[in-house]
Amino acid sequence: MKLQNNILLFVLAFGFPIFWQRGKFAIFPHWFETRGLTSRITGWPIHHGHWGLLYCAVTALRTMFFGPSVPWTCVFLLGSGLIIDELPAYACSARGDGRAKELQIYESSLPAVLGLACAGEVAIMICAAFSPLYR
Repeated sequence: MKLQNNILLFVLAFGFPIFWQRGKFAIFPHWFETRGLTSRITGWPIHHGHWGLLYCAVTALRTMFFGPSVPWTCVFLLGSGLIIDELPAYACSARGDGRAKELQIYESSLPAVLGLACAGEVAIMICAAFSPLYR
């Protein structure tokens, strides 16, 4: 793959989960008021940020043993996007305030998330442009 294709792929992999989650929240906010499938099955309050941490951890372990690759870098960036999307809500929510307060914080954190996403996209482009691993 050419470098330009990799940069586009990396930018899309990072941005997709942010815009997917924010789009769902804008169009179907009632989905966020109920527990997700994983939470219903396990009983644990699992959010998409937790899935992002899992994706990043698995990818980091895989990269340590087998080296970097474009598909696994995309999985890492998907996880990073999921984490960035929930980071302001995690940072601002107090324990015990309830789901309504958490959703209010999630809704009001859109400008912060977009700022972090833009900074992340620029960092991805710079790192990919200078990285010898993806040329």
